[in-house]
Amino acid sequence: MNVCQECGVHQTDRPEQGLLTPSCAGTPFIPGGARVPSIQQQSPVIVLVDEEPTIRQAIADHLRGTSFEVVEAADSDEALKILERTSAAQGLVVDAHVPGKLDGFELAGIARKRWPDLAVVMVSGHSDATSGPIPEGGEFIAKPYLSTHLVPTLNRLIGRGS
Repeated sequence: MNVCQECGVHQTDRPEQGLLTPSCAGTPFIPGGARVPSIQQQSPVIVLVDEEPTIRQAIADHLRGTSFEVVEAADSDEALKILERTSAAQGLVVDAHVPGKLDGFELAGIARKRWPDLAVVMVSGHSDATSGPIPEGGEFIAKPYLSTHLVPTLNRLIGRGS
C-alpha cells in the first residue's frame, strides 16, 4: 500500500497502474507527482480502530461509501501513531475494547486531550456508554446501530451537513 507523501494518510493499492490517489490537498495525483484538478472537496479523514478485520472492513466500506476517507488501525498503538503523524484526521472511531497499550476508552480520552477538535465516536458490541469514560464531546454508539447512526453522528461532530 502506498501512502500520500504529503499527509501520510491517503492510500492506494495499485499505483503501478497509474490509478489516481487523493492527496491531502483534495486534488488527485498520479504517482510520480503529476496533479489532476479536482472539482470535489476533500473528504473528511477518519481513523478507524477495531481489532476484528471483518468488522473493521465493513465499517470502513460503509464510511467510504458515504464520502469519508478512512485510515484503519487494528490496535490503539497503531492508531496513536497515525494520529501523531497526520494533521488531516478529523475523526476517530474506536472500539471500546482494542488491543494495545491503551484500551479504546483510554485512546479516546488521550486523543480528545491532544486534539480537542477531533470528533470521537466510541463503538462496541459488548459494552454500553456506562462501561467506561466517554471523553467530553465524544459519543457512544452500540455496534448494532452503526449503519444508521455512525455517519450522521460523525457529520454532526465534524460540522458537516449529511
